[in-house]
Amino acid sequence: MPKKGRAETLRARAVAPTQAPRPKTLHAVLLLAVLASLAYGNSLQNGFVLDDQMLITQNWEIRNLSELPRVFTRESRRSVPLPSDRGVTHRPVRTAVLAVEYYFFGRHPAGYRTVNILLHILNGALVFMLLRTLLGRPWPALFAAALFIVHPIQTEAVAYIAGQRDVLFTTFYLLGVLSFVRYRATDRLGYLALAGLAYLFSLFTKEMAITLPLLWVGYDLLRALPGAGPAVAPPLGHALREGLRVVLQRHKWLYLSMAAALALLLLYFVFVANPSHQRALYGGGLGPTLATSARIVVHYLEILVFPMTLNADSYGAFPVSRSLADPQGLLAFLVLGALGYGLFRLLRVDRWATFGGLWFFVALLPVSQLIPHQELVAEHFLYLPSVGFCLVIALLIERGLAIPRAATTVAAAFGLVLLLFGIRTVLRNRDWKDELTLWTKTVQAAPRSYWAHQRLGDAYKSRGRYEEAVREYKVVQALTPGHAAEFIAIGDSYRRLGQHDEAANEFSRALEVSPNSVAARLGLAQTYVAMDRLDRAREEYVRVSRFVLRAAQDFRATGDAEMAEGRPTEAVQSYLSGLEFNPFDPALQIGLGKAYEALGRYEEAAATYRRALQLDPASTPAKGHLDELRRTATPVGPPSR
Repeated sequence: MPKKGRAETLRARAVAPTQAPRPKTLHAVLLLAVLASLAYGNSLQNGFVLDDQMLITQNWEIRNLSELPRVFTRESRRSVPLPSDRGVTHRPVRTAVLAVEYYFFGRHPAGYRTVNILLHILNGALVFMLLRTLLGRPWPALFAAALFIVHPIQTEAVAYIAGQRDVLFTTFYLLGVLSFVRYRATDRLGYLALAGLAYLFSLFTKEMAITLPLLWVGYDLLRALPGAGPAVAPPLGHALREGLRVVLQRHKWLYLSMAAALALLLLYFVFVANPSHQRALYGGGLGPTLATSARIVVHYLEILVFPMTLNADSYGAFPVSRSLADPQGLLAFLVLGALGYGLFRLLRVDRWATFGGLWFFVALLPVSQLIPHQELVAEHFLYLPSVGFCLVIALLIERGLAIPRAATTVAAAFGLVLLLFGIRTVLRNRDWKDELTLWTKTVQAAPRSYWAHQRLGDAYKSRGRYEEAVREYKVVQALTPGHAAEFIAIGDSYRRLGQHDEAANEFSRALEVSPNSVAARLGLAQTYVAMDRLDRAREEYVRVSRFVLRAAQDFRATGDAEMAEGRPTEAVQSYLSGLEFNPFDPALQIGLGKAYEALGRYEEAAATYRRALQLDPASTPAKGHLDELRRTATPVGPPSR
């Protein structure tokens, strides 16, 4: 009997695992649902953190479902429209989904996190179905989907409510790939139309979806390579050229349409919408940017393989390269070159392993900093690219299981990895409990991250722990000296501590650095108000009033709505936030007094009404509320003079 050829041996090994019972789709999905529930169930008790407040609790666009059609025709904006805050990316699909969620869950974070977990399960099921279709074998598809579900790198997308943008756009992205694959298998135009529709929904959930047509082309190319089964006939270079010639001849009009659409979308997102808010190249030029980009990709691969140290912030924690010849950058180029060559050689073994590598690098392109983005490094960027990584690992596991002497060891090792990754995910979920916990953990993981220290200071300040806030802000000053923002933050903490002279000094130093700073002049005005130097306060406030009046009005409207809904505790915070922007608004003071009254805090209510009268002695509402309070509530003392 003649010996089997190398390609036949590889094919025999590839199909060997299919001798085991084939998992049914329902059973596979139930298994993925159980894994996701075990991994992320403890995240349901976490509160709102980071952008959750801006997107949900302070976002008027999602309060009324009747306003949904307008979401698709206007630019989204932040809730506090300061001059330095021009707006956020227009992501109407994400905004529409949040509006529906707000209708059902309101200000209860557990509901939003439940949706995130359900979407994550759906994505795991889509990964399983897509890879089973590509490979023609269910077990490696299930291995990849299970790894995708429990990998700790996903926590920043799944356990963080605002991370829903990544989970949701990936849902549409996966649907787009699956529909395109089925279009190629059936030639039914309905699948192509579904793929295009999924692309649009994905793109208007998050711009990172722009690469989907590139992945379609990559799929076509690998599918067209000559050679039977998983092995590609040598020479590889000739096989690739032949495959490219075939797909270009067959589908040139489709590809031309894709190229035109990609060019237009790229122009829009880079030069018109500019969602990254980053114009300059990192490191001051193309060479440093390329070196930084290479290091970032290698860093992502490192934390995919060994996700022990996870970090919610990159500002200052990941220094950029300053030249193309940066040693770390050169090493990263070598690593990526070796990986690229390895993926090329993998075509001889299994083209779909190469497709997994292609998926990873293509999906990562928009955030690899070749086009600079303001967020240099972020774990949630890996949610979609990790599908390709999981595919490669799953195919390696499949081949290990095909070796009789190694099968038990490989199976045990993979089970152990899933268990350890699941435990790491559970532990990481706890870090997202609240702002203080998150930024404490982030400072521990990245002590040189100035933004982490800044946010930790903000978390301390929000809890009234002003001395600790000042300590963190001074760390930021040491890491990034000479910035007005830290003088302002320290001044605001001193103001809240009642150390008004120190506060005024910090705000004045901020104005020396940045004479046009709205926040510094506003802080100085607030400090003078607290010192009862109202003439000086008005003098400072007049200079910035046109920038902040709208913000104060927004917060007042929010407080009024919260009072109407019977939520005085939230209303107090809204009115106080409004007074940060306009300390001279009697209506805000009156609203705050009414909220204090509703909470039974009569002394504070009376003091607030007196402040309203001090600002506007003719204020009939303030007089009426104060008189009513004297008649019906606990004695509140004599009026201030």
